[in-house]
Amino acid sequence: DRHSYWQKIWGATNRRRVRARVYGRPDGKIPPAAFIEIKHKLESDGVKRRASLPLDSLRELAGGKIPDALLCEKRSKADRHVVAELNDLVVLGGARPVVQVRYDRMAYDSGPEGTIRVTFDTGLRCRFDLKPLIPDDPDFPLPVMDREVAVVEVKTIGAVPTWLREANARFRLQQQSMSKYCLSLERFDPAICTNPLPC
Repeated sequence: DRHSYWQKIWGATNRRRVRARVYGRPDGKIPPAAFIEIKHKLESDGVKRRASLPLDSLRELAGGKIPDALLCEKRSKADRHVVAELNDLVVLGGARPVVQVRYDRMAYDSGPEGTIRVTFDTGLRCRFDLKPLIPDDPDFPLPVMDREVAVVEVKTIGAVPTWLREANARFRLQQQSMSKYCLSLERFDPAICTNPLPC
């Protein structure tokens, strides 16, 4: 819903947002998978908590009901915590989906014992007619950015490696906060943007 958008814009120091993620390829090389995430930002620290669920359960959650698949007693303590937060945000708080965003991601990490992960997201597109989510769905007609760019995200544990600092300097990269969700709303949502799409 837009409440989480305004919390971000106004700089609320403690904010949470519900996000569904769908992975997979039609050819089955990457099997279909769905997760529900709680993005929690507390001052400068951010964490994501997530639980897996069947793809077809997302529609039920979007309607304001916790899917039975998430209420299974065999769920881990972490999953039960996610369910409690979903109850707070979705059932009691009324959070509902507003926009769906898709992109292609190339991810690199330094292995199971590593301390760095780099992702490149391209093909950012969105839609506001909330259709059932399916893996690798091309039916997202609205470009989130004016031109094709790659959104690069670097996550590290501990110090930033020297090679990365040197690459940032060489290519004149600048750190900035970027939300695909916020960009989509600012560009196309009539409740937020200054130039909405014609009806």
